[in-house]
Amino acid sequence: MSATNWVRRRLSGRPGSFHLVLSFFSWTPNFSLGLACLAAFAKTRIPGIRVTLLAATPSMSPDQFTDSVVGLKPDLLGVSAMTPTWAPLAERLTRLRQAAPEIPVVVGGYRATLVPEETIAHPAVDFACVGEGEIPLARLIARLQAAGPEDQRTPGLWGKLEGGQIRRTGIALTPDLSRDTLPDYSIFERTGGLRAWGQQAVEPSALLKLPVLTGRGCPHRCSYCNNTTLLDMYKGRLLRKYDPELLIDELARLRDCCGVEFFQFWDEMFLYDLRYTRRFLAQYERRVRTPFSIFAHVEKMDASLCELAARAGCHSMWFGVESGSKEYRRRYLNRHMTNHQILTASDNAHSAGIKLMTFAMVGMPFETRADLLATLELTKQINPERAVFIQYLPLPGTPLHRLAARAGLLLKEEDEGQMWELGRLNIRESAGAATREDLREIVTMVADYHAKNNRFGAYQG
Repeated sequence: MSATNWVRRRLSGRPGSFHLVLSFFSWTPNFSLGLACLAAFAKTRIPGIRVTLLAATPSMSPDQFTDSVVGLKPDLLGVSAMTPTWAPLAERLTRLRQAAPEIPVVVGGYRATLVPEETIAHPAVDFACVGEGEIPLARLIARLQAAGPEDQRTPGLWGKLEGGQIRRTGIALTPDLSRDTLPDYSIFERTGGLRAWGQQAVEPSALLKLPVLTGRGCPHRCSYCNNTTLLDMYKGRLLRKYDPELLIDELARLRDCCGVEFFQFWDEMFLYDLRYTRRFLAQYERRVRTPFSIFAHVEKMDASLCELAARAGCHSMWFGVESGSKEYRRRYLNRHMTNHQILTASDNAHSAGIKLMTFAMVGMPFETRADLLATLELTKQINPERAVFIQYLPLPGTPLHRLAARAGLLLKEEDEGQMWELGRLNIRESAGAATREDLREIVTMVADYHAKNNRFGAYQG
């Protein structure tokens, strides 16, 4: 059914409040800050709107997902999707469309932004949100409530028209980060409360943790990351920060009203603007003082910054190593820090009493056995409290994906599914690169390292 037919059939003259159901797929219970921000914005723009979150999990079959959605009786289903979660979501949306074709579906997130043509081509998708979703979603709901004309062109909102045509628009951006765009955590209270959603990183699992943001966007162009494509699409307008005073007020409120015991700052680049960071941390130390973690960058982790962060309550810093080979990082990943910089930054953090969690990838294009061993060796030298190794997954739209495609390394979707499972090569073998046997050997060594060196619960309040 086209978006036009849906508007005419479902909403024309329909009275009462609007029910928005938001959904995403997660292998383990985890927060979706993007959907929480959409919920907050929609509530300020649509009088009387009801917002319900439905998290799809591997244990929720397509039929169970369908029954849950139908039971909620939504006026619109909004789905956030990434490349790794698109396959299970698409399966569930297909079943939903078969059982309840009258329920309209809009898909957003990285998947819709980076490959909108493929996303909206799915038979179960009526609209695709290309870019940030606050303004497109609010305008879509307002238009549907009024059964508005289909020719309204909202930036970032693609739709299906009569005859199978696609209405395409530009990319959407939320220009100003105000109180209206702060996450609405109440959507997570429906099932199990806030404590049921948080995941353990370095801090103890007993603490009530809450992910938060100081802003959006990242200035870096790592070749394996979607952000490189987003920077091109947005022409550099991607990095925005909340006003520090506004954010401090919100964090103090969340601490007091929700009993939050630990904040996880999920900014891709918390330390990008050090003037902002120092101003924010000084206020945080005075008014909040709740222990926290940040995503850091080794080129910003000097001794003075680490000491300031520790005084404010920084418990742990998380940063990406990706590869232990300086040459591989430079040539293929567009990461130009040296191993010396990585180790110096790690020493600065540890000297300030800050714990570390590092990220590394294995199974990347043209990565050799020696590169894999170098990654494990560098991780040992850093000696983090927790080391996370993930399987490389080619993300459509990224430079490294294009490089792998040109070299004929990409697998078809039916060829092993390109999943995240550690030790399962998600690209084809190539001459001189690590083989599947090499990868399995290294993963065995990684597992042994995990068992002996990962330190959980090492919390000092």
